[in-house]
Amino acid sequence: MSDAVKTPTAEADRNLPKRFYKIVSVERIAGGYVVTLDGRTLKTPARANLTLPNAALAKLVAQEWADQGEFIRPETMIITGFCNAAIDRVAAHRDALESEVCGYADTDTLSYRDADDSPLTQRQLNMWDPILEALEDAHEVQWLRTSGIMPGAQTAPVMALAQKDVAVLDKFALTVFSQIVALLGSYALALALRDGHIDADHCWDAAFLESDWQAEQWGEDAQAKALMADRRARFDAAWSMLQNVMSS
Repeated sequence: MSDAVKTPTAEADRNLPKRFYKIVSVERIAGGYVVTLDGRTLKTPARANLTLPNAALAKLVAQEWADQGEFIRPETMIITGFCNAAIDRVAAHRDALESEVCGYADTDTLSYRDADDSPLTQRQLNMWDPILEALEDAHEVQWLRTSGIMPGAQTAPVMALAQKDVAVLDKFALTVFSQIVALLGSYALALALRDGHIDADHCWDAAFLESDWQAEQWGEDAQAKALMADRRARFDAAWSMLQNVMSS
C-alpha cells in the first residue's frame, strides 16, 4: 500500500472523467460546424450533434476541449455548456426563457434607487442615468425610475421593447443573452452592452455598484469575492459568445 498522502484535490479528481481523446478538430458540415474528438462528432448531453452556426464559435468550443488536462473539468467549459443548453433546452422551452428575460426588464436593477439624497443614491444617478438615457434615446422608450424597495410598474413601452427584442434572437443568442441578463440582474444593462453603449467592464461595475459600495463600508468577504469571480467568468464567456453569434 502506498504511503503517499492523498490531497483533497487528488481525491476530487478521482471523481472526474478522464480525458479520452487526443485530437480536437473543427469540421464544416451541411447546416453549420461541428467539433470532433479523434474524429467523432461531439454531442450534447441529450445525444444531439453539437452543430454550431459558425466556425468561430466552433473554435471556441474546440479550444475548451483542447485545454483539458488529464481529467475533464466541466466547470471550465462554460461556452460548451451554453451551446448544449441552446440545443437541448432552449429550443424546447423558448417561451419560458423569453418570459424570464422580460421579468428582469419588469424589475430592472437600474429602475430602483436607494432612499433620496443618500450617498449611494448619488452614485447610482451618476452611473445608471447616462446608461438609461442612451437606451431611451436609441429605442424611444422611458424607463421607470423610483426610490426605495417597494416595486413599481415598469413602463409599457419598455416591456413591449423587451418582448419584441428577445423574440427575434436565435436560440444561441437567446441562451447567452438571457445568461447575461440574469448575471447582471438587469435587462437594461445587457441591452446597453449589446447595443454598444457601454463596454463589459462598465457594465459589470454598474450591475454591482451597490455591492461594491457595501464592501467599501463594511469590508469585503473572501467567499463572496470568490463567488463573484466565478460569476464574472461566466459573464465574460457569455459576452464573448454573444458577440460571436450576433456578428455571424
